[in-house]
Amino acid sequence: MLLSDSLTQSHISGHPTDLAPFIGRSDDLAEVTGLLVTSACRLLTLFGAAGIGKTRLAIQAAVQMRDRFPHGVYLVRLPTVQSHNFLISVLADALDITLPSRVDSTDYLIDYLQDKELLLILDQGKQLLGGIPLLSKILQAAPGVKLLATSRAMLSLPDEWVYQVHGLPFAKNIRAANRLRCEAAQLFAACARQFRHDFEPTSEALGVARICHLVEGAPLAIELAATLTKTMRCAAIADAIEHAIEELSAIGRQDSTRAMFQVVWQSLAETEREAFKCLAVFRASFPVAAVEAIYRDLGIAVREVELEADRHKPQSSYHQSLATLAERSLLQVEPDGRYRLHELLRQYAAEYLEQAPDEMALVYDAHCTYYTEFVAAHWSGLDGSLQPEAVAALRANFEDIRAAWRWAAAWAKEEKLSRAVRALSLYYQIIGCYQEGVDAIAQALRGLEQLSSSAQADKTIALLLLNQGRLYMRLRWLDEAKEAVTQSREIYERSQPQPQRERSAEAD
Repeated sequence: MLLSDSLTQSHISGHPTDLAPFIGRSDDLAEVTGLLVTSACRLLTLFGAAGIGKTRLAIQAAVQMRDRFPHGVYLVRLPTVQSHNFLISVLADALDITLPSRVDSTDYLIDYLQDKELLLILDQGKQLLGGIPLLSKILQAAPGVKLLATSRAMLSLPDEWVYQVHGLPFAKNIRAANRLRCEAAQLFAACARQFRHDFEPTSEALGVARICHLVEGAPLAIELAATLTKTMRCAAIADAIEHAIEELSAIGRQDSTRAMFQVVWQSLAETEREAFKCLAVFRASFPVAAVEAIYRDLGIAVREVELEADRHKPQSSYHQSLATLAERSLLQVEPDGRYRLHELLRQYAAEYLEQAPDEMALVYDAHCTYYTEFVAAHWSGLDGSLQPEAVAALRANFEDIRAAWRWAAAWAKEEKLSRAVRALSLYYQIIGCYQEGVDAIAQALRGLEQLSSSAQADKTIALLLLNQGRLYMRLRWLDEAKEAVTQSREIYERSQPQPQRERSAEAD
């Protein structure tokens, strides 16, 4: 995701357009940019609590420093990166490069980067541990590349520089005369005016100061609190936050942002809660069509909401439901109309979803069905003249495709695996991520071991092995390829009815 083109303070290409305004942090920005211009600093980690504003700070630093990186600044989201092989494909996607066939993907990526001067923002950097060797190779071979990671904790990587991010400054004395001048209060007022155009903080100064103090200046919590000003006075919001913090403290959980989320959660209608917690299944940005498919599979009746700004735009109830959640800052809207959850909010939603295991299984099944069918539907495009469009469609949704495949593999959903494997294998071949493809199919084969032998299961296993063999061929692992293809044929023939088996033997 390139950030260096058309970067301004108010709009970042490829980044959500409904972000809260960036206020203050002049000292933080000076420190971070100062570290990044230091020649010895090749990997800088911004660490701090979830929702504290690490990603926004990293992006804002990139805005100020974009002229220092002539080959671009790229945002690389890493919420589900699990291994070295996954990291290679995620970086290739972010850089918008295709890993060619017959070339080691790591070598190609290193060769591509070695003469570049660019900045990679590695968001959710805690997922990087499996990719330490790759990052070390990049830093050694590409002297013009710098890495800026965001994480809840230091990564303890070689040559890592660190900078701790705290909440925005807030008034320690909520009755002080200057309580509204602090950056936390300024952010709250700016966000509140998006929901109440006539919001005037001076008339509710004590309540504003209490809110900022209770959430310890955390920007995400402040933004969530501001959404409630449409229907609540600031003093009442502060009371609700205080009560939620006390409840969490009673069970040993000191988390002001979680407390703020619980207040917003309680303010939602039941249908909105049901709609929101189902979104925890998404691992990256998602289109409304995916939400619609999941809600329909689950029989969720979403609210019909008419937004004042969009009353002349006909929209489905699913659009309207998502727009309502976006109004509450529970969802981010991307420039292309897709939606994304802040990772922390996704985790909160997942906790509520996990409280109903049967419902959770249905949600993941529906998600799996949508994305495996999505992959299967692009088979002909990948194998024909529409290959660029098909590759782009799969790339835009690949974090969720990965998640759907993992679910299908873990629960031995052989029909879904069978439907998707040809297109998924071909996609991996096209983008050059052969090892990841081999691993994905191996994961599915392990999952199918739990099934009793049947003709249908055998056909699926045979199809998986055949496509794994093709990926082995791309890797030039000829012995493995031969073994996979041989096993595939033997299993497939065994799955055929007896007369057909006899005809096949005669043909041989």
